[in-house]
Amino acid sequence: MLIGDSYEMMGVFAKTRMIDRKLLMDIYSALILDAWNALTEVTAILRAHYGRAIYENFEYLVVLAQDWNAAHPEGAYPRNARRVEVPYKWTTADKHHAATVAT
Repeated sequence: MLIGDSYEMMGVFAKTRMIDRKLLMDIYSALILDAWNALTEVTAILRAHYGRAIYENFEYLVVLAQDWNAAHPEGAYPRNARRVEVPYKWTTADKHHAATVAT
C-alpha cells in the first residue's frame, strides 16, 4: 500500500504539473511500470470494493510511462552526445551456454 500510495501522490504532482512530467518519466518510467505490474491484483481488489478512482493518479503515471517508453524505446540519451563503449566479454560463454541448453 505504501508503494501504491506513493505513486498515487506522484501522479497528482504530475497531473497538476507540480513536477515536470518529462523529468519524472526520464527517471521513473520503468519503476512506475514495474510497481504497477506488481500491484495490479491489489489494485483490482481495491477497485472492486471502492471503485475505479482508487489509484487513478498512479494509473495516470502508468499511461505517461507507457507513452514515454513507446516514444523512447532505446532510452532518452541525447542524440548528439558521445557514448562510452561498454565491452561485453561474455559472448563466448553465452554461446556455449546456449549450445548446452539447446541439446
